[in-house]
Amino acid sequence: MPWNKLDTPDNCPNCGRKRHSVYSTPSGANTRKTRGCRACDGEPTNRKPTPKEEKMPETTTPQPEADGKTPILNSCGHTYRYKIRRDSAIDWLKRQPCPPCKRKGVPSIPDDQPLPDAKSEPTPEPEPEPTPEPQPEREVDQAWVDEVADMLPGGLFHSVLPDVIRIVREGIPVWLQGPMGTTKSTIGQQVAAALGLSFYPMRCHELMSESQLFGYVFGDKEHRSPLWDGYEKGGVVLIDEIDNGNANLLAALNGALSNKQCVFGGEFIVDMHPDFRLIASANTAGLGPEHGFIGRNGVDNATRDRFVTVQCPIDEQLEEALAELYLGESTVEDLEGLFAERAIAALAVASSAREELTGRQITTAVRALRQAVASRFTGITVSPRTTIHAAQMVRAGFTLREAFSAKLPGLKPVEIEDLLSQVLGKEF
Repeated sequence: MPWNKLDTPDNCPNCGRKRHSVYSTPSGANTRKTRGCRACDGEPTNRKPTPKEEKMPETTTPQPEADGKTPILNSCGHTYRYKIRRDSAIDWLKRQPCPPCKRKGVPSIPDDQPLPDAKSEPTPEPEPEPTPEPQPEREVDQAWVDEVADMLPGGLFHSVLPDVIRIVREGIPVWLQGPMGTTKSTIGQQVAAALGLSFYPMRCHELMSESQLFGYVFGDKEHRSPLWDGYEKGGVVLIDEIDNGNANLLAALNGALSNKQCVFGGEFIVDMHPDFRLIASANTAGLGPEHGFIGRNGVDNATRDRFVTVQCPIDEQLEEALAELYLGESTVEDLEGLFAERAIAALAVASSAREELTGRQITTAVRALRQAVASRFTGITVSPRTTIHAAQMVRAGFTLREAFSAKLPGLKPVEIEDLLSQVLGKEF
């Protein structure tokens, strides 16, 4: 009898063999449920199993329990209950260790190796996961909190101001990044007042010339720039909208910040004053145009590496307080106590989280970060300056996680958290 080939695959109802095609009689009646495969010619078979079939162990599909989970014997010898959605996952799970053993690094069984005999060994219960011991609460260094709190200005201020003060006091240039209207320029002025230094603001733009940045001499008269005055006399220099500037011109800051000497006026070699501090405010990370800021320029990586990033988001408490001031509902004297209390509470938390790390521990962590960044991202370099800035920030009371976050510009918070979880998962 001729066979007509259909396209629906199934198993032979007689011998159980897998058929890649189903056959029916010429009459058109689909007899795939009663007809067998071509090997048994559609008749009930009493044939002997092939040698290959004799070697195959008898397997039974595990059945789910009342809660819908199916117990599976894993390769480690432990039985674990899974919620099975596809039957094909059962064989794969049998070659995998149970989740507790997998976290301990127990390898899986490759596909070319046989599974262990489940009947020869009893199934031990998986070891309970160790409960982490509660860490003792660290005491607040009240003297350190009072020292930083005494530098805070009166009135209203952004929540990141205490952090910026601590970083700038260490002499680290700060890249203050945030959306418009978040008081970035005001923060620069408040930092200068907190440190008792003069304030030298200057605005950056794409057509900015070298003479506007470094000053010039015409005849016998010096036309000094704010950067020149702050660099020579000491003070806080704020380069506002630095991501609007020319990257080639701003690269001239590299030597001024690293070598502690700079040429001003085209002819004067000026030594850096010990009290010179630099803050750059920007709406972007300095890596080029971003959504909503299409006119911004990228800054050279060598220049960007000389800064640490402090994110300046919208402070809703400050926003509400300003609205009350403009409506006349409150005065500065009524509100400044609330902002001082908020800052002191944040400093107390920072004090209890301070880390005592050695130079070797910081260096080891930076090297691990360098390897992780190089394996996942291009265009980002973790330079030795990261080690220096991390050590300074740890000395200023920041954690190593916070220091590393400040040295990864342009990455999303999720990417930074993923990196730091990988790098700082170990104790150094």
